[in-house]
Amino acid sequence: MPQLNSNARHRVFLNTAEVASLIGISKQTILNWMNRGIIIEPQRNPVNNYRQWSEADVLRIRDMIRSGTLIRIVIANQRGGVSKTTTTHTLARLFADQGKRVLLVDTDSQGSLGQVLGLKPIRFLHEFIVNDLAFEDCIVKAHERIDVLCSNRENNKAEISLQGMTFGELAFMRLFGRVEKLYDVVLIDVAPSINILQTCAMVYTKNVLIPVAMDVLSLQGPWRVWKQRDC
Repeated sequence: MPQLNSNARHRVFLNTAEVASLIGISKQTILNWMNRGIIIEPQRNPVNNYRQWSEADVLRIRDMIRSGTLIRIVIANQRGGVSKTTTTHTLARLFADQGKRVLLVDTDSQGSLGQVLGLKPIRFLHEFIVNDLAFEDCIVKAHERIDVLCSNRENNKAEISLQGMTFGELAFMRLFGRVEKLYDVVLIDVAPSINILQTCAMVYTKNVLIPVAMDVLSLQGPWRVWKQRDC
């Protein structure tokens, strides 16, 4: 994807080909939708007359084409020790027992999800994001119907890469949009802190489950998560 410079961060646009690549459809499909009035044509650059798509434009197209059957959930709380990973694991098993195909994504550099499941991955999330390795080479099968994309302490490489991308917070749409047709459920376990990976997960799923314990600090976490979701 195109790179940002520090002065253009808040005034960046994508062209039609870049939008198509990000969402996982063809440029011609977008042009056909505009001709048929399905989507509104964006503003044009006054210098070169190219269409320039904003982040809001991209999200509207994403929401229009998404399947209504795929379940996407982020499990988050800005407080550790509230059973986020246990909740993720339990939900995965529940959905799998119902016959659903589940993808688990761990974005926490502690790699707790893989440890809980007793997995020994050789490839990790940062390699899928930064090195563009094939998805099937990065996942580990934890169950007949559960695949896991694990993390480790090198997640900072992914964060640095995403922060340098145009619309980096939309990266999970592009990365997982290519493979989500293989699954019925995508569950993302995030770290107990605000970072670009958590933002990517929330933008991609739009659904957040917040486990809490009955203590003051744990109950403050959901408020922070909700504020981030609304940003």
